[in-house]
Order: sequence, then C-alpha cells, then structure tokens
Amino acid sequence: MSMLQLNISKKYMGRSMSILMVIATLFVQLGMVLWGPFSDIVEIEWLLLGSGTFILLMGFAIIFDKDLSKAGMVLTRVDDDTDTNNSD
Repeated sequence: MSMLQLNISKKYMGRSMSILMVIATLFVQLGMVLWGPFSDIVEIEWLLLGSGTFILLMGFAIIFDKDLSKAGMVLTRVDDDTDTNNSD
C-alpha cells in the first residue's frame, strides 16, 4: 500500500486508495468462500502450512527477481511541488 502511495499522483490518491480497499475487501470475502468449505475437507493446519509456504516462496521470488525488484522502486512524482487544493 505504501508503494502505491509513493508512486501515485496526489490528484488520484483518494481514488486509487478506495479502489485498493474495495479489492482487498472482495478478496477477503472470496477467501472465506473458498477456504471455509475447503477446511472441512483438509485439516486447517495443512492449509496454514501450505499458504505460509506459498507466501514465503513469493517473497523470495520478489527479492531475487531483478525485474520485480526494479518494478518496486519508488518513482519521483511530477506533482510533488504543486498545490492540488487550489480551486482555480
């Protein structure tokens, strides 16, 4: 989320953050719908172990992949010095 805040223009900050929150809320609901019934079939310990392993592997992929590391760098905003609250 902080990478989004650093790379998005101040003019679009509210819109982009609200879209991010809507998407995050939808994925929480989707996770409950999918993992809830799946936990009746598979023991919850195995689900947690598998999910944690997947997240760990994705973290290593981000750290060691040069293209993904470059994509996560902070860009300089053009509108940092401008006042976005003027009502001209």
